[in-house]
Amino acid sequence: MFMLEQHERVIVVLIKNGDKYLITKSPKWHDSWILMGGHIENNEKPEEALTREVKEETGVDVNANYVFLANFQAPVSDYVRETVMDVWFYLVISPTRDIVLNDEATEYKWVSKNGLSELIAPFNNARAFVN
Repeated sequence: MFMLEQHERVIVVLIKNGDKYLITKSPKWHDSWILMGGHIENNEKPEEALTREVKEETGVDVNANYVFLANFQAPVSDYVRETVMDVWFYLVISPTRDIVLNDEATEYKWVSKNGLSELIAPFNNARAFVN
């Protein structure tokens, strides 16, 4: 079978308010509880994608309240294509726990550090930054 190889750039965002972390339930990820994130558009810097995605998905303005944590590559395969995900991982300090979800998530909740490490699903590399 011929596999197509692609490279995609994405951000993953750990949003914190006080001692709690935001997770969302996403139908796109089989209703798993996940950290929010999204694709970096062409000609967009990761920091621009960060502020855009957080605003679109939560209604929160990030401004300069973020810290870059890591950049890593994650191979993903769906039996049709091989994809290398270039992941930029950020911590955002949210000024509020009042979240306005868009249609990419069905629910959200604020969880403790312990609850967070047990619930995050697709980006298991994120566990290292939580623990």
